[in-house]
Amino acid sequence: MTILDFDPANYLDNDEVIVEYLKATAEDPNLEVFLEVLCDVAKAKGMAEIVKIQTLGVKVYIRLCVRKHIHATKP
Repeated sequence: MTILDFDPANYLDNDEVIVEYLKATAEDPNLEVFLEVLCDVAKAKGMAEIVKIQTLGVKVYIRLCVRKHIHATKP
């Protein structure tokens, strides 16, 4: 049996699902959770779409996504 890594981006296939995902995140007081969700949405929608609508600085956002990717790929 093979266990695959769970990637929320694979399930963010329409705007309604994405909005609900973001709403659920808004309930968490931890800002890091929200930033993780933004990375998931960016992966699902494409980085260009998120950069158009995001309010965080682009450099900060990219740094956080890169950091998430590095942590996710460590053995």
